[in-house]
Amino acid sequence: MPDVLLEYQKLMAKKNKQKDVLIISAFSLNKSQEEQIETLLKNRYGKNLYTKVEIDKTLLGGLIIKSGDEVIDHSTKGKLLKLKKQIS
Repeated sequence: MPDVLLEYQKLMAKKNKQKDVLIISAFSLNKSQEEQIETLLKNRYGKNLYTKVEIDKTLLGGLIIKSGDEVIDHSTKGKLLKLKKQIS
């Protein structure tokens, strides 16, 4: 039954042109930080936005934004991996 509910939610989001955005942060965000990030995301993706915040301490710092197939990596871990790839 949860699969049916999930599919229904996806269909409704698509119908309403709702954009789901996952914010993965190295540390918990306070309300002010969440609001600032949501404002920037609404400018990029539109007003009808649903955000979810997850914590991943392995990022070391910063955050990752995921929406559909798009991934914006502003994490310390991502920057270090990119630097490692450049010097290898």
